[in-house]
Amino acid sequence: MRVQRIPNPLPAALAVFGALVALREGLVAFGAFAAILIVLLAAGTFLHGAGALGGGDVKLIAAVCATLGVHDGAIFLVSTVLAGGVLGLAVATLQGRLRESLANISAVALPLAAGVRPAPIQSSTKMPYALAIACGALTITILVVHQQ
Repeated sequence: MRVQRIPNPLPAALAVFGALVALREGLVAFGAFAAILIVLLAAGTFLHGAGALGGGDVKLIAAVCATLGVHDGAIFLVSTVLAGGVLGLAVATLQGRLRESLANISAVALPLAAGVRPAPIQSSTKMPYALAIACGALTITILVVHQQ
């Protein structure tokens, strides 16, 4: 796969679907949908600006979380982040860049934990985050189906 791009119509269609479902459930549900979407787009824009996520990834994650709602959206988000971490370490290992990737994680995480802005990362391991998003979606699907 040469082009790592999530087409805009995909998250847009999901967001429209989620908004319609939320409207059908009432104004409170629609307000929750809108709040989740706005918060995650804002946070995702920050991550995109830092080079941590692609713009399509941000839009897709926000649309999925908003459509799923607070509970299932949180499970999806945590599952996606965990899958992204595991996949990122696997890609770094396969590319022979594990030591450099762990140093980058440390260079970002420690200042953030101390409340200080981290220095920009010089180089990073790139990977298609849509695979991690798919793992998060699969996790929430399995959990929802298992509950029924």
